[in-house]
Amino acid sequence: MQLLQSSLKVFLLIGMAFWLAGCLPQEEEEDVVVSVSAPATTWYKDADGDTYGDPATEVVGVDDPSAPGDLWVANNTDCDDNDPTVNPGELEIADLVDNDCDTVVDNGFKYAFATSSQSHGSLGGLSGADQICDDFATAAALPDGEYAAWLSSSTDDAKDRVSAVDPLDTSTYVNTGGAVIADDFASLIGGAIDNPIAFDESGDPITGFVWSSTDALGMKVVPDVPEYYCYDWTGGFVAFYGSTAGIDSSWTGAGGPSDCDHDKRHYCFQR
Repeated sequence: MQLLQSSLKVFLLIGMAFWLAGCLPQEEEEDVVVSVSAPATTWYKDADGDTYGDPATEVVGVDDPSAPGDLWVANNTDCDDNDPTVNPGELEIADLVDNDCDTVVDNGFKYAFATSSQSHGSLGGLSGADQICDDFATAAALPDGEYAAWLSSSTDDAKDRVSAVDPLDTSTYVNTGGAVIADDFASLIGGAIDNPIAFDESGDPITGFVWSSTDALGMKVVPDVPEYYCYDWTGGFVAFYGSTAGIDSSWTGAGGPSDCDHDKRHYCFQR
């Protein structure tokens, strides 16, 4: 009996302890607030206001440093921050400027011009004529690339010498005045062109005749007879010519034959 009473007291004491523990006020946990700083942004000056910044003007900070008349952006892909028409959002046009900032000037276009100087039909062969084209293009700071003379020989067609190395190339041909000559190579040798090649390598307008011995399809006019190509552009006799004023077949096949000791220009095409 005493053992039972003792056990009962112990249980009562334990129960009382748990009850008191539940009634006593508990210490509340405090919320911990962690302060996180805003990440710093790299800003670039946008002097021309086209939303593309100059990569050479880097400033790092949390807040936008722009102020009235002093614009800063987080984009650093402008290649000319003095011209709002030059940035990666622009379309490339034929103006000797890298409009879309892809590091390639006038990509998608190929230039054609008539040489500013005239010469007899002795041009040092086709390779010599091509070298003249390259030299003129380099001196005029035209886009990089080989330039080929629009000349056929007794064994070579001009179209095969001027055609793109890449058969998938669909570049638009333009004269150095910026006007479209042909939408692509197939159009160039389609019998007519859209605008005359009446500008020299520097973009200055010119008039006159050009050596060619090439028809409007880009082919030799008299196969296998060197005499009709100024002996394949190394000497005398005769050759056929085109006109810088022409847009029909006369652009390359205006007339002839003409004595090779006469002075004429020749066309040059970017390959």
